[in-house]
Amino acid sequence: MSTVQPTCVDQSCLLLRRASHETKHDGVEKTARRSWHLGTIVEGAYEALDMQIEVKGVESSRRYGAFLRVLYLLQRDLDAVYGRPDLRVLAADCHQRRQLLKLEYALSALGVSFPPITRQRLSASTTWASVTGWLFVGEATNLYAAILYRLIQRRRPRQRDESCNRLQAYLFDAPEAVDRRWRSTVRALDEALLSPQEEKELLWGTKEAVQQLRRYVEAELR
Repeated sequence: MSTVQPTCVDQSCLLLRRASHETKHDGVEKTARRSWHLGTIVEGAYEALDMQIEVKGVESSRRYGAFLRVLYLLQRDLDAVYGRPDLRVLAADCHQRRQLLKLEYALSALGVSFPPITRQRLSASTTWASVTGWLFVGEATNLYAAILYRLIQRRRPRQRDESCNRLQAYLFDAPEAVDRRWRSTVRALDEALLSPQEEKELLWGTKEAVQQLRRYVEAELR
């Protein structure tokens, strides 16, 4: 039986969609926003996460460690690009959004092994628009993880594995900070002036990141 009720997982997706869709733009319908279209692509990866969580849960140290490995793998792909100056157009604090060191600490604290190193998926030659698609998926996944963690905590705070419980303050910022970063990313993405080629690269980067995230879910949370 799942340790997280489907309603909780559904609520996490609902909150994520609401957060991505409710950034205000005067006179612009939400379906016309760039972020709205990208968000519909990203939802497929979250549905894969939801299915695994509903079936087996993530409340034990082992399962939560597997969930953190998924986050770690995605952040390892992204880590090399957070310092790119051209990404500051999207997020002025982009270099401060690195999550890899936090996740390395969390995995070590849980006694969970690190995934083997594979080839670098993003490099200095990856176009700005493609990297931005990856970054969008990374930021959305950070929001998903923070929401899911807090929903689990609210439901069964006293039955939570203590070793997982100790990681909360270290791993996740205050909800207001997570929400603020997400909304600033969405707003900047919607306001960016892109050429037709950059629009294609942005879409391609988003789809590639989502596909990779799904692979990580299937490998780690099976």
